[in-house]
Amino acid sequence: MNRTLAIAPSSYDAAKTRPPSARVVRDEALSGDISRIHAEQFGAYGVRKAWRVLRREGVEVGRDRVGRLMRALGLAGATRTKRIRMTRPAPISQRPAELVERVFRAPAPNRLCVAHLTYVWTRAGFVCRLSLSGWAPINGYSTDEGPPNSLDGDRTCSSFLRQVGQEL
Repeated sequence: MNRTLAIAPSSYDAAKTRPPSARVVRDEALSGDISRIHAEQFGAYGVRKAWRVLRREGVEVGRDRVGRLMRALGLAGATRTKRIRMTRPAPISQRPAELVERVFRAPAPNRLCVAHLTYVWTRAGFVCRLSLSGWAPINGYSTDEGPPNSLDGDRTCSSFLRQVGQEL
């Protein structure tokens, strides 16, 4: 293993038997305090308020250190902003295989259909735009114009996928 790491055996043994550093010991103690403060305030306190509570309790600690430990613990304060995520990616183990492999060029006509959804925020809400690349002119649409609306786009994409599936 020492050859793999390219270090001397004595250095490896010293690192494994060395006691934890003062910073690691202090971080473990502070992590418990930060978790307690965060739980006491029902997860509402962020870095600044947690840091101020620690200072009020007599714990000398820097604000950036509190922020680093809160990030490591996965803690965050409540915000008033509306954070809207359009997609929530699945864990990597559950994702389907990427069949296109980021190459969006088809080797021949009717071999690749890539759909792209774009969400645009408006005052009335979200608007969804469907873009199809690699689809053949179906139902009288030209490739340059694209489908005129999302309903026709859905119908075009499904008919295109049926057409491609029959040829493969």
